[in-house]
Amino acid sequence: SPKQLAEVLFEELGLPVHRFTKTGYSTASDALDRLVYSHPIVRLVLRHRSLSKLISTWEASLRRAIDPADGRVHPSFRTTHTQSGHVVTTDPDLQRTPARTPEMRRIREGFVAAPGHLLVGVDYSQLELRLLAHLSADPVLADLLRQHADVHRRTASEILGVDEARITPEQRRLGKVVNFATFYGQGAVALGLDLGVSTEEASTWIRRFDQFYTGARSWQKAELQRARRVGGCTSIAGRFLRIPHLSSQASKARTHAERLARRLAVQASAADLCRAALVAVDRMLAADCPGSRLVMTLHDQLLVEAPAAEAIHVGARVAAEMEAILDLHVPLVAVASCGRSWALDDER
Repeated sequence: SPKQLAEVLFEELGLPVHRFTKTGYSTASDALDRLVYSHPIVRLVLRHRSLSKLISTWEASLRRAIDPADGRVHPSFRTTHTQSGHVVTTDPDLQRTPARTPEMRRIREGFVAAPGHLLVGVDYSQLELRLLAHLSADPVLADLLRQHADVHRRTASEILGVDEARITPEQRRLGKVVNFATFYGQGAVALGLDLGVSTEEASTWIRRFDQFYTGARSWQKAELQRARRVGGCTSIAGRFLRIPHLSSQASKARTHAERLARRLAVQASAADLCRAALVAVDRMLAADCPGSRLVMTLHDQLLVEAPAAEAIHVGARVAAEMEAILDLHVPLVAVASCGRSWALDDER
């Protein structure tokens, strides 16, 4: 039980306490995340919770969602459930189907194509970074993307002071975390906790990041000022998105609104492109690849079920449609992969 776990962690092992609840020590996952470097047991507890959640939330619930008439899952697709305007699924919410770890990916292996068919997944590569480069006109970020350079590796090189050729895979992953966390308003305290480093070290990385991507930072500040003035932001397709609480007296609500104002135009613009891609790809398949059909949209990915003999051709056609949706200052890049199941990368 949580009470027994708290006794083991904080009384028997003497681990530092980061939060209390009304009934005692907090053993919530976000509280335990702060302790992963304090004792090996913490990782095991979090892993146990992760596996238990996979079984209860995904394996069991997805089995219940299978339609006995055809053995498939049929979610509802909705366009008004998120502030950005991304298409989402409900009943069940397949877009939250996890894929970060090997155990999580096994859930996706349960989604298979019809006999004689393959699933073709086509993803936009770094869509939000490309839109940020376009909207902010940051010359450094734009040049990196035009040259098809590794943005995460370059960021790691800049913030760590290490030659780019010597950046390790682990350091590149650090650069990726810093890129997305800092682009979207995470502060030094939260970034330090995510990466297991001190607030001071995280603050240094953020400062170096700001010095490298000055155009993006200036644009974000301008977006916040504009949002305060007009009450929201505008996407690349001209949609106005209202952001409440920018003038709230409650600091927590105001801080959340300010972070949202810095990133919402990028996220909403990504939604614009993905929705336009849905329409374009659907029309292309109906005209040129009638044996294939769209079956799913997931964040920046479109999933198509295609005859096995046509899968590679269909993937190339879908990627071309997605890349031609809008002419940006940097190239749009879509990458296709295919497989018998939704765990596409394992079966390319």
